[in-house]
Amino acid sequence: MANLKIYAQQYWSLGNLDYKYFHISSLGDAALRFLTYKTTAIPSQAKRCQVILFGTVVWSKQQKTRTEIAVVEATEIIDIVYKLSCISFPKYRVINYQNQNFIISNAIKGIIADNLVKGFLWWNDLYIKILNLNLLELNFYEDRGIYKMIQHSKWDIEAQKLFIQACHEALKKIYAKIYDRTKEGQYAQIERENIRILSQLGRCTNGENFRKFIAEFWGRAGQLSILEEHWEELLPLTSGIMDWKVARDLTFIAIASYPRSKNINTKISEKAELDNE
Repeated sequence: MANLKIYAQQYWSLGNLDYKYFHISSLGDAALRFLTYKTTAIPSQAKRCQVILFGTVVWSKQQKTRTEIAVVEATEIIDIVYKLSCISFPKYRVINYQNQNFIISNAIKGIIADNLVKGFLWWNDLYIKILNLNLLELNFYEDRGIYKMIQHSKWDIEAQKLFIQACHEALKKIYAKIYDRTKEGQYAQIERENIRILSQLGRCTNGENFRKFIAEFWGRAGQLSILEEHWEELLPLTSGIMDWKVARDLTFIAIASYPRSKNINTKISEKAELDNE
């Protein structure tokens, strides 16, 4: 921040906030939370700041050491997408353990913030980063945060959103077939199917593996209207002309964001359609 007067005003204003406001999950989250925070005391909002991350390192476990430093500048698009992530995901969760409360910051929002400050798309390498942090076990997609991000984000390449919609349509039909095979009184193994699909996706280590995966995934679903209507737009993503990792990430956020509420009446709404195929 270059203006010391604005800095002093901002610092004074932040001092009046509740301690929960200061729980963040990444360097990018800290920078963008500061830059997007508005107060009536400041006529013009700061657009740039320096953020420093402290952590424990192997050679100095007794104290916190500066592990990363960055100068972050918030553009209009970064501001919009970060604020959307704040709306889409809970800021934190309060966990009670052994009669003590612990505040757990939302790691997904932190990943998105880091992508933004590094100049990447908000969903860049989301699947790999979630796997590395073992976040799949948190059942994070129940809050439908990724679904909200998809619905309200601006897509520079329309084919990317069409690809996600095609995956959603495929999931809808695959789930319908599972419900159709489930006998009365039995539990439809939707979660098991999700785990199986994600496991197959995780084994995609190159473009050829992914193209085989997506062909089998969509093939199991059957006829897809979006694929039929927009196959030319989707061709760069499905054929490998574009980076296959982009398509992999889009597949993951499609699976993670599919609204669970749609599963409840899927059998009823889709059974007639399946009978006619």
